[in-house]
Amino acid sequence: MSNIHHDSAGLTIEHLSKMYNRSAKALDDLSLSIQAGELVSFLGPSGCGKTTTLNCIAGLEHPDTGTIRVGDFVLTDSAKKLFLQPEDRQLGMVFQSYALWPHMTVADNVGFGLRVAKIASSEIKQRVATILELVGLGHVAERYPFQLSGGQQQRVALARAVVTEPRLLLLDEPLSNLDAKVREQARTWLRDIQKRLGITTVYVTHDQAEALAMSDKIAVMSAGKLEQFDTPQAIYEQPATRFVAEFIGATTFLPATVVQHAPTLSQVSLSDGTCLEVRTALKLQQHQTIDLGIRSERVQVATSDHQTNVIAGAIRSSDYLGAKWHHQVETTIGALMVETLDYTSGNVRIYLPPEALMVLKAA
Repeated sequence: MSNIHHDSAGLTIEHLSKMYNRSAKALDDLSLSIQAGELVSFLGPSGCGKTTTLNCIAGLEHPDTGTIRVGDFVLTDSAKKLFLQPEDRQLGMVFQSYALWPHMTVADNVGFGLRVAKIASSEIKQRVATILELVGLGHVAERYPFQLSGGQQQRVALARAVVTEPRLLLLDEPLSNLDAKVREQARTWLRDIQKRLGITTVYVTHDQAEALAMSDKIAVMSAGKLEQFDTPQAIYEQPATRFVAEFIGATTFLPATVVQHAPTLSQVSLSDGTCLEVRTALKLQQHQTIDLGIRSERVQVATSDHQTNVIAGAIRSSDYLGAKWHHQVETTIGALMVETLDYTSGNVRIYLPPEALMVLKAA
């Protein structure tokens, strides 16, 4: 497997900006570094700039300012007016539509880029056979795209993208056309293949679960800006902004005022006067206004052992989700979302664990 691609290199983006119609900022001074061999997902709502970023990396769009390089290989440098055409960037790309040639066999589709590069036919045959075995399609090499399932077509598109030994692999929502079950399976094998190849990969998606499951790091974007760039666990458990906390996972927000700060346990007051204990490493100031966030799965139904951080409420609605129940609980501080394994109704006492309360800047 080691001879399928070049030694991997990292991707560096510095001060990337792009405007449309001289007013709308698609990218606003974006900078980040991806280490060699990492899979990084660009995640955010429609219009956040993730696809524009991918297109700038691919050479499909010209940024107004900034530099892009893979290792020491410069793709774009606006200050030096350097802009390599897509075909000169040595990148592999998989689109949502797969873009397979319908009149070519699987083997011919995968080998197309090698033929364009005028690689010897004997080497093309060997490399195509090797990559098709890697993606589990060696037995369908002579079939045509219309004879394959959606998942198999997606694998052909991936094989075609990596067989040319690209410096970088770009994936633009490649699983979006698959149904839920196949998509979950594809997520697993795609990540496995990426790890085995060791190729640096940029993955664009709006699917939170996909990004959390597959990525070494996630770049969360909003309105052309980078909100947070970190590991999936840090993104989920320690969101840097309210936008990140709101976009990823089901989160309830509570406005609060700091009453007392201590290195390990601080006290805050909610709008109705309820006092809560919060465990945070952030330095808080007395009387500071903050937002608290808590994930619905971290909210608990209180037991007799819980004496602090308990709020009385009443369940207003319940949804059965198969493995759990999702309840909306009305309290004096507003509605809270609570998850339980068993059906619960009526009046309840809600416990908000101090370590589960995320401290965010006030909106």
